[in-house]
Amino acid sequence: MFLCAEPFLAYLQERGIGWVACWYDDEWESPLFQAGWKSGTRWGEFVLAQLKR
Repeated sequence: MFLCAEPFLAYLQERGIGWVACWYDDEWESPLFQAGWKSGTRWGEFVLAQLKR
């Protein structure tokens, strides 16, 4: 889905490096969630799936 992120995540996993998902937005709307915070964006669904691994 997000081909640019997968090699980076593999790099971190091979080296035992942890990570978290965060964001900065001057309107405080997360790119991980749709407006209203009730469902995830494509990026948010990808990040959630990776965190569940």
